[in-house]
Amino acid sequence: LLGLGRNNISLVEQTAMKYNRFFSYCLPSTSSSTGHLTFGKGGGSANGVKFTKLTTLSKRASSFYGLGLTGISVNRRQLQVASSVFSSSGTIIDSGTVITRLPATAYRALRDAFREGMKNYKMTMSFSLLDTC
Repeated sequence: LLGLGRNNISLVEQTAMKYNRFFSYCLPSTSSSTGHLTFGKGGGSANGVKFTKLTTLSKRASSFYGLGLTGISVNRRQLQVASSVFSSSGTIIDSGTVITRLPATAYRALRDAFREGMKNYKMTMSFSLLDTC
């Protein structure tokens, strides 16, 4: 587990003197490609790379990174969820969290699209928190 948060024990804070709290975490775009983690500012970037500015949501969540979520796509289809649904609570991005929580409107749209895409598979009974499994 590699801590990249804003708290004192994270790798970002422990290397702040050297890298000035700059890092990039590039997720692979396909299962056959690779991502990377880079510390420090500068260096080149591959074509097609898009950057998202990370924000702080509140004092209460100051160790987390936030971002401006504007929509969700499933199977390359944009879900019909107004961007205003995401603006009231802010969005925390945390690679160490295994559960995704969304506002109810957005979650229902995501759940329904996911279930539609998985309709050929048997759905198992689960806890309400994991009702998409």
